[in-house]
Amino acid sequence: CLRKIMLSSDHLLSLVNDILDVSRIESGKMSFNEDIVSLPDAVIEVQGMFGEKAAASGVDLTIDVDNVAHPQVVTDPLRLNQILVNTVGNAVKFTPAGGTVAIAAVREEATGDVLVTVSDNGIGIASENQERIFERFFQVDSSATRIYSGSGLGLALVREYAVAQGYTVTVESVLGEGSAFTVRIPASAVVELDEDE
Repeated sequence: CLRKIMLSSDHLLSLVNDILDVSRIESGKMSFNEDIVSLPDAVIEVQGMFGEKAAASGVDLTIDVDNVAHPQVVTDPLRLNQILVNTVGNAVKFTPAGGTVAIAAVREEATGDVLVTVSDNGIGIASENQERIFERFFQVDSSATRIYSGSGLGLALVREYAVAQGYTVTVESVLGEGSAFTVRIPASAVVELDEDE
């Protein structure tokens, strides 16, 4: 009973924080605190947060960050964490037992940008809804809301946190086959290391 109370309290706190962030964004009072963050460490932390939940749902949660060149970025650690938590949380939620959720980070050679992609082989998103899912409070349909629950704020905040820091967020999805959300962190935010470091 105590565990259920704690989980419900955490869910409620998360919802309240999301609503407060929407209010701050609307009033222009959202603040960002930049720091140098290890991208692999940030991804590993989120994997740890969702590992138990994914395993309990029969979902394999994997990461691939070993080969990302120059893995440090200048970002707001809290907002980067929220971007990862919301995208990974959605992927785990909408992937059935036996499915896979993968988090990968790579340095794009042509641009120098870092691409962080959260992909799954879950229920997917119809093409007509792939932009609408980034709207506040949008739910694909009422039946999905009843089955999966949620406020419809997670992905909206992902895009707003990203855009405010100069990132972009895109989605590629096929209904019934899965989705891939990609956060593009520009080369200007990447900490370049000396060759001997």
